[in-house]
Amino acid sequence: MRRVLEGIGFQSFKISDDIRSELKGKLVEKGKPNWRKTLQDYGNEMRREDRAYWIEKLVERIDAEEIGENNIVIDGFRNFQEVQEIR
Repeated sequence: MRRVLEGIGFQSFKISDDIRSELKGKLVEKGKPNWRKTLQDYGNEMRREDRAYWIEKLVERIDAEEIGENNIVIDGFRNFQEVQEIR
């Protein structure tokens, strides 16, 4: 669905981009052993500490792009609280 929306002009934001960014330099690269599990574990760890952690990061990125609230698609919600936070 994200790719379809991108095709009609929506700007895409992936929560996993923020997770990757925080883990940059810690030998987490796509294709390396356990890279996906490492991303998931770290993402979940930060969610346990603060349910809105990744959403706050995402909103900062969206604000930095100065695109407002229109034509945005977000990929990677993992729980209802994240959806509620973005609303």
